Amino acid sequence: MQTETLAITGMTSEQCAEAVQSALTAIDGISDATVSLLRNQVTVSFDASRLGMQQMQEALATAGFGSSAASTAGKGGCCGGCCS
Repeated sequence: MQTETLAITGMTSEQCAEAVQSALTAIDGISDATVSLLRNQVTVSFDASRLGMQQMQEALATAGFGSSAASTAGKGGCCGGCCS
């Protein structure tokens, strides 16, 4: 399994977060999608031999959300209580 984090645009509510999670977990080869509404990100665990970032981004676009590979460079840390 491979894990990637995607930055999500257009996600403004818990319903949006649920839609992001549903769009991704419906894809064969994705075992888990953990959404952080506060960080506007989703962390996805998937079988890289079966699918790639493009398929995930297409599914998110179909659901009405933009996405890109999240970068952690230059960002501050988090204690886990406010941004997990």
